[in-house]
Amino acid sequence: MKTKAAVVYETGKPIELVELDLDGPREGEVLIRYTHAGLCHSDVHISHGDLEARLPMVLGHEGAGIIEEVGPGVTRVKVGDHVVCSFIPSCGICRWCSTGQQAICDMGATILEGYLPGGRFPFTGPGPEKNYGAMCMLGTFSQYATIHQGSVVKVDDDLPLDKAVLVGCGVPTGWGSAVNAANVRPGETVIVVGVGGIGINAVQGARFAGAKNLIAVDPLENKREKAMELGATHAVASAGEAIALAQSMTNGNGADKTIITTGLVNMRRFERRASETMVIAELFERNIVVKTPEETFDAAVEDLAIEQERNRDWFIVKVFARRESGGTRSISHLGSRRGETVLVDIDEVTGLHLEAEGQSAAKLLESYEGLKPADLAELIHDLSPKRRAEVAAELDNERLADLLEELPEDDQVEILRGLGGERAADVLETMQPDDAADLLSELSPENAEELLLLMEPDEAADLRRLLTYDEDTAGGLMTTEPVILGPEATIAEALAVVRRVELSSALAATVYVCGSPLETPTGKFLGVVHIQRLLREPPHASIGSILDTDLEPLSPLAPLGRSRACSRPTTSSVCRWSTTMAGSWAR
Repeated sequence: MKTKAAVVYETGKPIELVELDLDGPREGEVLIRYTHAGLCHSDVHISHGDLEARLPMVLGHEGAGIIEEVGPGVTRVKVGDHVVCSFIPSCGICRWCSTGQQAICDMGATILEGYLPGGRFPFTGPGPEKNYGAMCMLGTFSQYATIHQGSVVKVDDDLPLDKAVLVGCGVPTGWGSAVNAANVRPGETVIVVGVGGIGINAVQGARFAGAKNLIAVDPLENKREKAMELGATHAVASAGEAIALAQSMTNGNGADKTIITTGLVNMRRFERRASETMVIAELFERNIVVKTPEETFDAAVEDLAIEQERNRDWFIVKVFARRESGGTRSISHLGSRRGETVLVDIDEVTGLHLEAEGQSAAKLLESYEGLKPADLAELIHDLSPKRRAEVAAELDNERLADLLEELPEDDQVEILRGLGGERAADVLETMQPDDAADLLSELSPENAEELLLLMEPDEAADLRRLLTYDEDTAGGLMTTEPVILGPEATIAEALAVVRRVELSSALAATVYVCGSPLETPTGKFLGVVHIQRLLREPPHASIGSILDTDLEPLSPLAPLGRSRACSRPTTSSVCRWSTTMAGSWAR
């Protein structure tokens, strides 16, 4: 059949209204006639490119309508039912649905690809790409759509669909942000920033949850008025007003929860200006000279007090420093720093702008304790080369290896070269083999060989093997550490193995099943078992009974374009040395 739909073909370009062909429902699918659709900012994000999706795509993920036809196996609805669409489908049987976490249903993994389970595209149309995706597997900006029954919820026939449609996205997102994400409790003071389609429902959710003081923030007066009607106790035009108001209500403590629902988060990378200095990263533990009317002494910076001038620039006004004894800093047996501390005016300090040799990075890392490697890498990347080297010197091998795996290649090479041969080799042994091989490939052949000779022979042999493949081949993405079990292993045993903390998500996703021996080079490769299958089968069953043997063989020399569709090794064992494609998923 034919249907008219609003389609985005290219980000940044106008949305086009076109006629498309629509295939009818198959197993588990329904044909819906949309009567109402809501425009959510997520649709705009896709059209602008702020949210990356497969194109072309029929937009719209907030919709309501009437079921026109059902495919085989459909049990949730029948022809003529009034339904509201869910922008995340719920299959009802995966691990997440069966434990009350429908928001992360397995079926929702492809909502930005736009195809139905099995890779099917019901929408087809003109252009070089004939298959058109449907946003969130719905495409509500169309007259009709074929969608999965897990994406619809039946509602009473007398419920107005122009009102019910909002329950498909805006209402639960805003309500859930207050009731579930923020977990607002009775008696709390809550600020909701932005009172649009999401924020107004966050206001209602927070009121329902028992917030005592509920402050809505929006520059538009009509939105503030509506927020007061729907549960806010106060409404102001700016975040600054809200903060001051919350503090006045709580003896200076401020809000217990703040819910931010404003448009698009600006992800533009921070770049400091030439006249600016990063306080925690660069000034903490810097050596200075303090000159008071009474004495002059060496010290190290512990903290700084800053004030904002009328032009909104920030300036240091006081320095909290620790006096150094004999030019060294000592640490007590409890880990605290020894030495007298002083608070002095900035005018009494010299040397703050000078980069001293051997500045410690212990306080910097203490400030960033608990950060994930990716977040720490983001901060370290912004430091000067000298400061990065000082940070690397303070980290143990394991944490430094984790950090290197997250840094850009230029930073990796720079840090590795500054470590010295023995420690650089130790860090490479600690890294994931594929990441270590990538890093070695950035060095000159002479430097790489020097480090390989310093490594343990077994560790070096794995890296030498990886280095024989070009980076744009399947072999260049291999890992030496797949999860390998025998066919007699139980599902309970397999789940225990893949839950190991040290396993990345990519490696834990698949268990490779082989005959004995299980150490590489293994016995005959029998097949794979995916973690989602493991979660759905009885724990006492053997993994040999649920093997996936239909994967197409793939050579380590295959170009990356081909490796996207294949993941099975060509040899009779898992790789004669682990020629597994688990590493490709990690990328």
